[in-house]
Amino acid sequence: MLCSLFSNLMDNAIHAASKVDTKERWIHLSAITEGELLVIKIRNVSEPPKAAKRGHGKGTVILREIAEMYGGTYQTEYKE
Repeated sequence: MLCSLFSNLMDNAIHAASKVDTKERWIHLSAITEGELLVIKIRNVSEPPKAAKRGHGKGTVILREIAEMYGGTYQTEYKE
């Protein structure tokens, strides 16, 4: 499950960063434990989010399902 989490997070971040027309592409990943919880944060440069096209966006569904399977949550946030 951890491999699925990290591969989906990185795939989403790489996909989002690749759409930015700049040389300033970056991805920051951190994973820490807080008590019994594993907190994974990934930040990346991206354009404002758009609605997922049909057949896309399954990675976020997988991430949410894995988090919920272990009593956790999956959250996204966009900041300019």
